[in-house]
Amino acid sequence: MGVWKAMTGQPSRNRAEDSAERIRIDNVSIDEFIRNRRLRGKTPALYRYILHEFARFVEVNVFNDAIKAADSYLDMKCQNGTRYTTANLYASILQSFFRHALKMPDAEIADIQPSSKDKQETKDRKIDLLANRDDLIKIFHFAQGEQELLLACLLITTGARITEIQKLQYYDIMFYSDNLVVVDFMNEKQVDPDARKKVPISDPEIIKTIYQICKDKPPKEFPLNVSTTTLRNWLNDMAKRAGIDGQRIWPHLYRHSFITAMVKGGVNIARVQKMAGHSNLQTTSNYIDLDEEYINQPLPPIIKKAKGE
Repeated sequence: MGVWKAMTGQPSRNRAEDSAERIRIDNVSIDEFIRNRRLRGKTPALYRYILHEFARFVEVNVFNDAIKAADSYLDMKCQNGTRYTTANLYASILQSFFRHALKMPDAEIADIQPSSKDKQETKDRKIDLLANRDDLIKIFHFAQGEQELLLACLLITTGARITEIQKLQYYDIMFYSDNLVVVDFMNEKQVDPDARKKVPISDPEIIKTIYQICKDKPPKEFPLNVSTTTLRNWLNDMAKRAGIDGQRIWPHLYRHSFITAMVKGGVNIARVQKMAGHSNLQTTSNYIDLDEEYINQPLPPIIKKAKGE
């Protein structure tokens, strides 16, 4: 059975003929596409979720053009709070589906992407939140239980990726004094599986909190060795208690905040690159390509402490 079909039940002959008919994508075709792509790990589940949701979307809204249907679907996701980078991932899934299952040429499917308006709105939201770093730090005071509290501490002070926090163990947190803790992360983006990056923490209140959670703990499963979805849900819960819209905050925003604040505070960019775990210095520089008004704001106290002032 064809994937791109006129509702006669016959496989498509060409896109021009199909464009006069209603689009429908059947579940069997989606499953066949995923099976033929030989996807591994969690990827098949993500593909299946997006494609089934897209199929329901075109069924309800009735489209006769696949590209318009895809663009409308992506716009709907962005309007409902999906970040631009995530919407880009969804676009790549739809492009792959259209290319391999619908046999559409690359020249056509290249137009399937979130609009520039969605990208600008995401950037504006990021600048707005970064400019109010106090809002990001506020979650610390609304954490409930050791797991949320430890997550808040690490998000605020390390700039680590959520997957790096997820893989921490107790022995990765080294206490040197009341004023210095070093967290030894596995660097997710390096080719070398043993690549590590060390991030110092010098905020006394954060250090005291981490010590109370981690002291005298047996070498068993670390409190944050859960799924990244669970970690994100904990962050959303803290944000809601703090009065912050959960759609306006996400783990990687803390990474942006950490890196931009370090550079803004005068920390050598090469050192920031090392703490961030970037293989390319240009990547670090991209994090500070933000609104000039934000760059010129006073340095928050927690970042001054990180500089050792």
